[in-house]
Order: sequence, then C-alpha cells, then structure tokens
Amino acid sequence: MFTIENDDIRISKGDSSGKFAAVLQDAEGEPYVLQDGDSLVLRVKKRTSDDDVLIELMADSNMQFELKPHHTENLGCSTYKYQLLLTTVGDNNFRPISVHDFTIEEVV
Repeated sequence: MFTIENDDIRISKGDSSGKFAAVLQDAEGEPYVLQDGDSLVLRVKKRTSDDDVLIELMADSNMQFELKPHHTENLGCSTYKYQLLLTTVGDNNFRPISVHDFTIEEVV
C-alpha cells in the first residue's frame, strides 16, 4: 500500500511506491520545472533535527521519486518526517521546500 494525502506519505513496510511526482511552485505561484543542473532530493529522518538520513532519493528530470522495498524493509513501523530539498543551478546549498509525515505501516 502506498498513499499520499495532504502531502503526507503512507507506505507498507517493504512495499514499493511506483513513481510519484513532487509538485513545486515558483515565487509567482507557477509550477516549477527543474532546470538542467537543478537537483531535488527527498530525505526521510526520524526527526527533522536529526543528522541521520534514513532514506534519500534523488528525483528524476520529471521530479519523480520511486520508493523500493529495500528503502523501508529495515526501518521500524513508525511516523518519520520527510523533507524535499532543492538545489538550483549555481547554488551549492540544499534549500528546504517542505516537511511532512512519512509513515511506515505494518504488513499483516
């Protein structure tokens, strides 16, 4: 099982998400399109203040991510936090875009 509701992600432990896309807006509220040299990363941590990154996925050129079974199979069933981070051409720093819940659920 994989769902996204209000930007919160829920996935069954050890499941695959298929591809899912991030939707970003620029300062004018228009859809943002990745430019050559941009990178968009999804990072999952227990808490946003933690240094340890549990899952890190790089988006493809269409701003799509794919969770595979090995990303969650060794993590406990719990609610974590995920953050999207964008680096634009000529910028050396990740800029946080959003923080939301990332819940791994038990499979029965």
